[in-house]
Amino acid sequence: MKKVNIKIFLAAILAMGIVSCDENGLGGQGEAEAKIGELFILAESTGSRIINTTDLALKDPDLAANGTTTIDGANVTKTGNDIVIDYGTGTAGSDGILREGQVSLTMSGGSDYMVAGTSVDGTFNNYKEAGKPVSGTFKVDNQGNDVFGLELTQLSVTDEDDNGFTLNATKTLSWDAGLSTLSDVSDDEYTLSGTSSGTADTLSVTANITSPFIYKGACQYRVEEGVLSITLESSTPNVPTYTSGSIDFLSEDNCNNLYEIKLQNDDGGEVITTQTFSGF
Repeated sequence: MKKVNIKIFLAAILAMGIVSCDENGLGGQGEAEAKIGELFILAESTGSRIINTTDLALKDPDLAANGTTTIDGANVTKTGNDIVIDYGTGTAGSDGILREGQVSLTMSGGSDYMVAGTSVDGTFNNYKEAGKPVSGTFKVDNQGNDVFGLELTQLSVTDEDDNGFTLNATKTLSWDAGLSTLSDVSDDEYTLSGTSSGTADTLSVTANITSPFIYKGACQYRVEEGVLSITLESSTPNVPTYTSGSIDFLSEDNCNNLYEIKLQNDDGGEVITTQTFSGF
């Protein structure tokens, strides 16, 4: 697997003595750190889409009644408390992303996902998105009062340039509307809070949701707004890196697929760039 060559990049920064502010985009500064931000969002969005599909499958009335259904091109089967979401050798979803392999789910604490106390554990079997492998585990826990706990553990993703990233997250999802309309996602609205952390090559990132993420099913890319405060650390000693910043899913972009990465270093330097995402 190709790695983000952060170590060499940061050594070049040190050799050039670059500590100035660049607010017009990345240029030669903060490029590696911003790439970590992009990988972080890739992992977050991948996990979110998988959990959304899990939610749709477990609320599907056909699955409950007949033990089988179809969700966005995937064949879903239920045997007892075990559910398999099967994309076969490749199925393109409504978002245009090609998926293959399987997502396996096991329910515990009950047999009805909509009843408080029921939890669902998920794993992957040769699962890929856009030809890139996804591994790790996840858990969805119905905590009652329209609140669900979400966990992502060692969720590993790879971008189109074969850069890898591993994510861990603990979050709380609170439904605001649409939970009871099982077959209609257009009226879904919920907020998300919590923390995440991840690593790629020599950099690690931790993130805290400082302004709750607002998700709306009527929004093409699902995220309407939300802000993450991030902290970056490098295992390369004595190298000036951008150590803090934020990722802002811009509320003023009218539910478009834009987010802004802002990075600061200890010397007052700052870089700002706007990126796009493929949906949550």
